[in-house]
This record gives sequence, structure tokens and C-alpha cells, in this order.
Amino acid sequence: MVRCDVSTRGIALAATLLLMSVLMILTTSLLKTLGGQNFGAQAHYRQALAQQAAEAALSHALARLRSQSNWSGGIPWQSLSQGEASYRVEFGSAASVNNLLGPAALDGPRGPATVPPHSVWLVCEGRSGTARRTLEALIGSERIRLDDTALLSRGRIRAWGKFSIDGLTEPGGDASQAGVHSNLETDSGAPSFHWSPLQPTDTATVTGGVTARDGRPPEEALRFDGVHSVGSLRSREGPRRSVQFDIPGLVSQARTTALPLTLQADETVVPPGKYYLEGPISNPGSLTLQAGAEVYVHGDLELSGAVRGKGSVIVDGATHLRGDVELAAGNKVALLSQGDVHLEGYDASGYLDGITGAPGVVSNINSAMDRIISLCQSGDLGVMGSNGRLDQANHVLNTGSGNSYNNLPQNQLVVLRDMVSGQPADPRRDFLVKRLDSLIPYHDHGGGSQDDRVDWVRSFLAQPSTRTPKVLEALSDDYGNLQTDLTEAERRQALKLVAQIARTVRADGLSTSYFEGLIYTEGRFQADKGVSIVGGLVSGQDVELNQGIRLTYLKSLFDSQDPIEIPGALQVKTWILR
Repeated sequence: MVRCDVSTRGIALAATLLLMSVLMILTTSLLKTLGGQNFGAQAHYRQALAQQAAEAALSHALARLRSQSNWSGGIPWQSLSQGEASYRVEFGSAASVNNLLGPAALDGPRGPATVPPHSVWLVCEGRSGTARRTLEALIGSERIRLDDTALLSRGRIRAWGKFSIDGLTEPGGDASQAGVHSNLETDSGAPSFHWSPLQPTDTATVTGGVTARDGRPPEEALRFDGVHSVGSLRSREGPRRSVQFDIPGLVSQARTTALPLTLQADETVVPPGKYYLEGPISNPGSLTLQAGAEVYVHGDLELSGAVRGKGSVIVDGATHLRGDVELAAGNKVALLSQGDVHLEGYDASGYLDGITGAPGVVSNINSAMDRIISLCQSGDLGVMGSNGRLDQANHVLNTGSGNSYNNLPQNQLVVLRDMVSGQPADPRRDFLVKRLDSLIPYHDHGGGSQDDRVDWVRSFLAQPSTRTPKVLEALSDDYGNLQTDLTEAERRQALKLVAQIARTVRADGLSTSYFEGLIYTEGRFQADKGVSIVGGLVSGQDVELNQGIRLTYLKSLFDSQDPIEIPGALQVKTWILR
């Protein structure tokens, strides 16, 4: 039998109470810790939801801006995650500011002149419970910058026959240097660039540099097999930046948002807006894009006519264009193709050589065009005036009647058109007749009031092309009236644009198919039989240029205050989360 005295029982009771107190303190502390952790987890969860909502607002706003560049309507509160989070976008000087179409900086939430030209400052708010997150983002166009490179390829470049690369600062502007570059990284196989003549008289001219990323010496990486003139030859260069566009994504989005388009057999004029074509498309006509027109094609696109104007064509298949019926000096066409692009001319130069009497008439036309280029390219106003030097040169091309003027042949465009029209049926004949029919009214003489002639020049300045009739008539015979109604800068610019069109027509230009703008393909690029491109060319794979290809880099398409617009190319330049 164990005996416990009172003191022993007291010590045991005190120890028990102390232990229970310690356990209670530990339990309370643990419960507080767990409660705090739960509160922290909830707060973190809400903050994460609010951030995700702000990011969702950015994606929503970006999609709206890609479909409507002047959008500034905002987005009211939208719910996410079964109502656990929501977002909104508001516009105003203290909130979002759309300056995509603006040439100068605007005030924004970050202060005066903080929204750069051609950009958007977006303020996107997200909330979840009491948590708030704000995301600010600067949005701008993902612009192609070719840096005086007329042709940029990620593959090999192969050229045959007459070949020329040059540049212009702007439509009707000064000549500039332009080059070719291959981003293909290789130390073996065929050269990254290779040109070969097809005829003994064929030459190659590149006013800028022919460059490549190729690790071999220039004599192995860059090859010319005949007479050539090149600014420089450089291999082992760094890669040139080449943006990539989500063309299938752009076309897929347009399938639900764009209007259906019906093509006409001859010419389809596309007004501003987004339009959709379900391919494959094969059509004998041409597309004329009014400013702001966007055409999206699901599948392959094949046209026998031209693509011209101031808009965009986005094709998620292959693209094949043949021929042209117009010369211009101010188009801004963006052709984006996921598949291969093939531009095909009609090889009409040799065809003209086979028509009795045609070579002499072509020589007269070329001489007159040379004279017009010489007179107009500097913008010298002294060439204008009735029976002046410009007027006399234009008489050689078209007066409507008669065979000679001041001991010079005249009406030569009409004479050649009649010669060609009398030939047996042939695609080259039809192409040349259309080309000459577009030039004849442009060089026509007579008719119209003084106000009409001022309007002709103004129309020509707004859309410089051979579609404006009697432009040279207005610039010569009625110069006095133009002096009072047009500024000196407008008259000089009109002359320079006339020189650019004459330069395009001169030599083989009568028989050359013509494209003006940006051509971008993720696939191969091929041009055959007399094709002239004024703008820029970017190819994701190999490039083949056959028989009389000329590329003229148009610097203003990429580097001016009003560059060519690429639909859906808006990107987030920088962002801040707070």
C-alpha cells in the first residue's frame, strides 16, 4: 500500500494545471497561426484573381483594338470565374488613351505627352472581393523594319536573268540604296545568294549590299556568274530582325467578325472594313482596296489581275497573282501569306519584238519616257507650260490624232495599241492591250475646263496612278491656272510622281507586271517573267527570281510617319502591374 501525503498530491495538481496551461497557450497560438495563414491564403487568392482579371481585360481590349483601330468605347465591368472576379477598361486623359491614328504624342495618365504617336496607353482594372489590381500597358504596332533591305529571306536566294535592286525614299522621292539579305545560317551547300544570266546581255544591279548570315567567305556564300554591279558583298553578318505574324489566327478571327465578299470577274473594289473569303479562290479579276480595306482568305488565293490600293490581303494558304493592268506611285498594299507566294508576269517583251514595226514604236515610247523622267524627276517647275518641254515629250505618247509633231513622232501609245490589238488571241496580247489602254487616257491631250484640270492633279496627288486622265496635259498646257490653285510643293510633288511612273514604264516596263507594297510570306517566294515590286519583300523560305525581276525598296512604307499598316499586328510594348 502506497501512501501519498498532502504535499505530494499538491505538487502533482500544480504540475497538471501548469501543463494544461501550456497546452492551452500552444493550442491558442496554433489556432491563431492557422487562422492567419488561412486569411493570408484567401488574400493571396483574391489578389491572384484580381491580377488574372486585369490580364483578361488587356486581352479583351487588345482584340478590340486589332479589329477597330479607333476604338475608345471602353469595357464595363465583366465577370470572371463564376463571379469571383471582374474587370473593366475606361478611356479618358486619366485612364486609357487611344493614339493609334495620331501623328503626335498625347497626354495620358502618366503625364503630358506620355502616349507616343501610333500607340495606345491602356489602363486595365481587375477586382476580386476587396482585392484590386491595375495593369497599365503601352500598345503599339509590330512594324516591319527592313532597314534599306528590299529583300529579306530566311532561306536561300536564287536569281536568273535581268535582275535589279534599288530604292526610293518615298513615292516620287529621291533614289536611295537598297540591298538583299539572307538569314540562313549555313556553312555548306549552295550559296546563300546566287545570280546567273540567261542571255549574254543580262546584268545584275544591286545599289546597296548583298549580305548573308552564312559563315563562309563572301566568294563562297554570295555568287554572281556574270556582269554585275553591287554596293558591297558581306557574309558572316548577324541576323536581320524579321517579325512573324499569326496569319492563321488572324484569318480564323476574321471568319466570325468580317463581312462576306463576292468577287467580280473583272475588278472587285473593296471599301473600308474587314471582309472574308472562303477558299480556295481562283478568279480572273483584280482587287482594288480602298483605304482601310482588309480581305481575309481561308485557303489558297489565285488572281489573274492585280492587287492594288491602300489595304491588306491576308491569306492562310498559298497566293498566286498573275498580271497587272495599272501603274501607281502611292499604293500601300500589305500581302501576308502563310503559304507560298508566286507572282507571274506575261513575258511580253519578247512578244513585242515579234510584231512588225513594234520595236521602233517601243523605242519612240522609251525615248519619250526618258525625256519625261529627265524633265520631272527634280520637280523643276520650269518644264511646265503650253508647248513647253514636258508638253512636247507628252505629244510623242498621245495626242489623239496625227503622226508627227515638231518633227517628232506622236501618238505612239495609240499606234502600238492598234498594232497589238490586231494580233491573234494570246494572253500576252490581252495583257498589253490593257496596259496601253490605261496609259493612253493618262497621257491624253485636250478637253476639260481649268477647274477640271486642277481637279485632275489633285486626284493624282491623292492616288498617284495612271487611272487619273490627262495629268500631263494639266501639268503643261494649263500651268498658269495651276499656279493660282495649287501650292509650289504640290506642283513639284506631282512632277516627281510623274517621273516615277515614267521610270516604271520605260524600258521593259510596258511588258512588266507590277506590285506596290509589302509582300510577306512564311513560305517560299517565286517571281517569274517580268515582275516589278516597289515596296519590300520578306520570305520565310527560299526565294526564286526568274527572267527580268526588279525590286525597288520604298523607304517611306516602313520608316515614315504614316507607315504601311499590318492588320492585327498590335503588340504589348511594355506593361506595369500595381
